[in-house]
Amino acid sequence: MEDGEFLRLFHDGNLSGEEFCHRGHLRLAWLVLSKHSRIEAEGIVAREIRRFAIANGFFEQVYSDAFLGSPCRSCDGECSGGSEY
Repeated sequence: MEDGEFLRLFHDGNLSGEEFCHRGHLRLAWLVLSKHSRIEAEGIVAREIRRFAIANGFFEQVYSDAFLGSPCRSCDGECSGGSEY
């Protein structure tokens, strides 16, 4: 799946659980980091994953502020702005 479709499905709340597993979290972080600083990206990723979790009915099962910044920290050193994940 191309990045644009991944982001569209994510923002629409229609991304499957298979697509939004650990790798999906990292992909989202990578895409956001390609356009924002790490500090900005952490806030964006946390906000958007929180929104996605609420929309899909699993907010209380999986959501953690401490965890949600970690995809950005994991990808930050690897992001070279514009590289595909």
